[in-house]
Order: sequence, then C-alpha cells, then structure tokens
Amino acid sequence: MAGTRYYWLKLPEDFFRRGYIRRLRLQPDGDRLTVIYLEMLLAGLKTGGRLEGDGAEDLAEELALELFENPQNVRTVLELMTDRGKIRPEQDGCLLTDCEEMTGSEGASARRMRGSRLREQENREENAPAREPSLPGENDGGTPAIEPFRPAAEDGADTVRERYGRGSGGGSFPIPVPPLSGSFVPPR
Repeated sequence: MAGTRYYWLKLPEDFFRRGYIRRLRLQPDGDRLTVIYLEMLLAGLKTGGRLEGDGAEDLAEELALELFENPQNVRTVLELMTDRGKIRPEQDGCLLTDCEEMTGSEGASARRMRGSRLREQENREENAPAREPSLPGENDGGTPAIEPFRPAAEDGADTVRERYGRGSGGGSFPIPVPPLSGSFVPPR
C-alpha cells in the first residue's frame, strides 16, 4: 500500500523582491498575475514542475480551466515568465524551472513521527519543574554540596592523621590494594 505523501511550496525569503516577480507585479492587475504564477507552482508540485495539457486546446486555455482563472491572465503569465526563463515550453505543456528548488515533501509516516516528537517535547517542557537559577557551588537539592577547604588550624588538627583519625603514632597508613592477577609481586 502506497503511503500518503504531503507536498509544500517553499518560497525563498526574497521571493517577492526578485526581479521577475517585481516585473510581474508592475503589470496591470499584477497582483492577480502573481497569484496565478503561485497557483501554477502549486499545480506543479507533484509533477516536478511539469504542467501538461492534452494538446487539443491552447495551453493557456487548459491551465485557465484547471486554475479557474481568466485565460488572458494565464496567457500573460506564461508569456512573461517564458521571457524571463522561469517557464520553459515543452511538447504537451511547460516546465516551471523554479518549482523543483521550491518543493518540499514528506511521507505520512515522517509527518506522524515529527508530530510525535513535537508532542513529547511539549510534555517534557510541561512536566519539568521550574528552577530558579543557582549560583555556582550552591546545593540544588539533587547533588551534595562540595565541602569547602578547611585549613588545619581551623579545626585544631595539626596533621592529616589527627584530622581523619588514622591513629596517633608513627608508621604507615594501611592502603587496601586489590589482588593482582598473575604472579606479579610488588617490589619492597
């Protein structure tokens, strides 16, 4: 079973400032002509920018019927955009040269997954506890605070042994060493 595919038209940020669109808008009824050009781009989304006719009528007449537009306006758009190189006439139709770079698409499963990820992110943001920013070194409740360094004179201990209760006489500290594998014997 073939999945549903969604298409959209990605207009560049400067689309309405481009020279060929400005020239189109300067024509009498230019805003209407611009909308017709956008309708033509939308009609060509699924076909890679190809608009085809059956060859029985004039292409402008056929597109006007498909787009529910005035045939003279469609003819004007076809002529102006052909002169600018944005529409290339072909045997049974025309090719909109900008359509491929302005087309985006995704399958139904990708759309569902994107929606699922968005919902998960919103849930995490809603359930996250509100935290006030803390200063470095402050205890935030989740991690133990780091004990500040205390010099020996402060607590009365003169040596490490006295501070940590390792005995009072000479000798060495017992250091536990894990057993080594093999026959290695440390030097004395």
